[in-house]
Amino acid sequence: DASQARDIRYYVTSTAGAGTIIITEVPESANPFAPSLEFSQGSFTPVLTCATVGDLSVTYTTQVGEYFLIGDLVYIQIHIVINAISQTTSAGVWRISGLPFTGIANSASNLLNAHFSAVDFPASSLYMNFLVPDATYGYFIGTEDNGAQNYFEVTDTAFSASDVIKVSGLYRRA
Repeated sequence: DASQARDIRYYVTSTAGAGTIIITEVPESANPFAPSLEFSQGSFTPVLTCATVGDLSVTYTTQVGEYFLIGDLVYIQIHIVINAISQTTSAGVWRISGLPFTGIANSASNLLNAHFSAVDFPASSLYMNFLVPDATYGYFIGTEDNGAQNYFEVTDTAFSASDVIKVSGLYRRA
């Protein structure tokens, strides 16, 4: 939740020789260089869910999210390890909700790297990514090696206990 963010603003106040920049924390009212880039960092709780939640129930061994905000760029790291998962009526695209900021609409720059361990994806999958739309969730998309390099939304993959999901990268906030 972005409201839990610790809002600290940093500004370059001087340079100190080759390759060295001195950055000083100053109150917004004392900023002689305004406007400037906003900087904050914090944590959030990522939640594995579906477009239609239904009876989806997930417990986690690990459920960690961290972010760094610089201007309108949000760098996130997500680490989820599933302890147990059950579903019969949930459906649709797999998502991770609870992101700290809403993504900007229609931005191709909101495609992040996703890494999975032990998850059973279609055999033709080459890459798995995480797309943040104009919302506080992201969803999984894959690239299929079927000669046409088609993208597909991950809807048919059954996650199970001990599966590991890691997402990292930048997205632009609204």
